[in-house]
Amino acid sequence: MKIIESARGPKLPLKLQVLAKPGRRISDLARKFGLNRQHVNSVIVGKYNSARVDSILKNEWGISVEEARSIYKEHKERIALGNPVTAREAFEWKTRVSFRQATQSGKTTKTWEEYLAVMDQVSWPTFQYSFTQRGVAA
Repeated sequence: MKIIESARGPKLPLKLQVLAKPGRRISDLARKFGLNRQHVNSVIVGKYNSARVDSILKNEWGISVEEARSIYKEHKERIALGNPVTAREAFEWKTRVSFRQATQSGKTTKTWEEYLAVMDQVSWPTFQYSFTQRGVAA
């Protein structure tokens, strides 16, 4: 038995992990909306299609099922090549999703470059610290 136990089964791709915070993880979403966790996973992986899961992901994470599937596919390809997604790439992707949501709701009038510069100063140090604690490359 190991001193530090790792989670069972495959983990979510890093880009999806940054969206799946406590209360918004796949199991939490499944429980909240009365779905089976395996069904939500199967939809994200691409085994099934579900308009309900698509609307849940759009509302809770701000991405569509197609985006989640492309992230999952990219993750698998990069792991196979030995080049996993870095914390910086995940941060920029999460910031892009946040920027898209902010512009759609009218909460920002900044350009992408201005928004990223602000987020680099405000959020990147905390984000980087949390992921280096998990052993993810910056």
